[in-house]
Amino acid sequence: MAGTTNMSENKTKKWFSSGAFLHDKTLAIVLWFGLSFIAVLLDFLHDKTNNYTIFKHVYLHTLQHVNLYLEYPQQYVDVNLYGPVFSMVIAPFALMPDWLGIICWGMFNTAILYIAIRKLPIEVKWQNAIIILGAHEMMNAASWLQSNPLIVACIIFGFVFIHEGKNIWALFFIMLATFVKIYGIVGFAFFIFSKDNISFI
Repeated sequence: MAGTTNMSENKTKKWFSSGAFLHDKTLAIVLWFGLSFIAVLLDFLHDKTNNYTIFKHVYLHTLQHVNLYLEYPQQYVDVNLYGPVFSMVIAPFALMPDWLGIICWGMFNTAILYIAIRKLPIEVKWQNAIIILGAHEMMNAASWLQSNPLIVACIIFGFVFIHEGKNIWALFFIMLATFVKIYGIVGFAFFIFSKDNISFI
């Protein structure tokens, strides 16, 4: 019995010391989605949902045709920096009951970035490594219900579709990221990878 336990411990130590755990697909999925779900759930339970409330009101204020960038202290803290295009992105979540919209928004961001990483033209083991190493940062973004994972996913999609020669889809995601948050503009740097620069322009 002791011999079996020692063999198991040695195997586990080797799994970590060799770095093999970084290529484990199951570990990648569990860490990526598990940590993010816990973070989103804690947000809801501790009422740390101000960012989501701002996002939701981008949609509501767009419908009401009121200024998106004024302060609305009775509705949320801070000011909104997002535009009308974002109102279409957040709309499906804003229409849900708050508890469901908060959870779905957090997990949507987690899922969309996961899908984007899985589309990268690299071996699955390296995708797993990116996901495992990035799981903590994904949890941090989820804990604030941020839109940053969506922006990063759009930028990655831009690169992936340019790599596949699909300029229209590439630009759709780059433009979407840019209209949601200005950081997305870095996606235009992928112009140099396009197989048809004229089409890209």
